[in-house]
Amino acid sequence: MARRRRRSSSDPVALLVKSIGKVIASLVLSVFSTSREIKRLQASASKRAPVVKRMPNGDYHQEVVGEASYQNALQRVAGKGEVRHCCSAMLQPENDNQYDAQAVRVAIDGQTVGYLSKNDARRYRRSRGESAVQSPAMIVGGGRGRSLGVWLAFDI
Repeated sequence: MARRRRRSSSDPVALLVKSIGKVIASLVLSVFSTSREIKRLQASASKRAPVVKRMPNGDYHQEVVGEASYQNALQRVAGKGEVRHCCSAMLQPENDNQYDAQAVRVAIDGQTVGYLSKNDARRYRRSRGESAVQSPAMIVGGGRGRSLGVWLAFDI
């Protein structure tokens, strides 16, 4: 009868299995922690910013500019290919913008996806000041070499 050899704690296979288990546990914990932190930030942002209700006719008519610079962020939010993705955007005045001290940033899921045009940003600041506002948004386009764009259901 053959005796089974018990693996010692210095056995390379046992050490490898133990290390892999620790790495997997660490990754799972990291993912859940990051997910909870994102939800916490979104919840605190939505508590501070008034939510603009969708236009009565569901019209997304406020254009966002500069999306060409944020295609990766838009694809992370809406996916690749041709999309028509409804979501919520946060409009935030950005006083420290190096190109325009009156800029209003548009963010979805905490990621910058564009800005209001120069004229729209000035109108926004005249009516809303420094306050952030949450608005319904739609990401559209993509597929066959086309860029993604963002439209807001928001009246300035």
